[in-house]
Amino acid sequence: MSILELKGVDSGYGKLVIVRGVEIRVGDREVVTIIGPNGSGKSTVLKTIMGLANLMAGEIRFKGELINGKRPHELASIGIGYVPQLDNVFTSLTVEENLEMGCYLKPKSQVRELVEEVYSLFPVLKERAKERAGNLSGGERQMLAIARALVLKPKLLLLDEPTASLAPKFVAKVLEKIVEVRDLGVSILLVEQNAKKALEIADRGYVMAAGRVVYEGDAKDILGNEELSKMYLGKAA
Repeated sequence: MSILELKGVDSGYGKLVIVRGVEIRVGDREVVTIIGPNGSGKSTVLKTIMGLANLMAGEIRFKGELINGKRPHELASIGIGYVPQLDNVFTSLTVEENLEMGCYLKPKSQVRELVEEVYSLFPVLKERAKERAGNLSGGERQMLAIARALVLKPKLLLLDEPTASLAPKFVAKVLEKIVEVRDLGVSILLVEQNAKKALEIADRGYVMAAGRVVYEGDAKDILGNEELSKMYLGKAA
């Protein structure tokens, strides 16, 4: 069963169409990655799902329900979490305050328990709980952004370039955490510039170019496809 389905989606900003005819599905407990060159429309797909880009045609369904036109807070309330690439934490607040802010849709009586649950997944954040988020390393900040999305217990998590600009050791750590989140029962749609690393942890992948999906398949098949590797992974398979 697909937890998320995009069918014939055209979208963009204002009257500018960026994405055309996109069809993507994410199954239960799957990691699905979207790869492709800069400007191919990858991040716009996520923003369209979250109601942050204009949906001009097509339909988006979450657990079978049409969610066209729903606002971000409505999507969060039904189980969709989103971590944008930039400005994804409150740098002037502490780690713990960021997590508490993430619980805005939950009763106050549940906040402590929800925060402790994400601490168990991200122990480094518990160690830094009273520090301002602005003092964290890039990798720790990305973990905080993911943790803040998880406090609402989403069934689907949308991640936009979570390893962008990170040192290699933090790239590996963030990707490991994404797998751990999937293993907890959360489906993940991941946009990544680091195509090879993303495909290594994904179940399936979509390749986008010029606003369209040009290839889809099992992640291992994409990794093993010599032509795709030359075009999008920077080398032959």
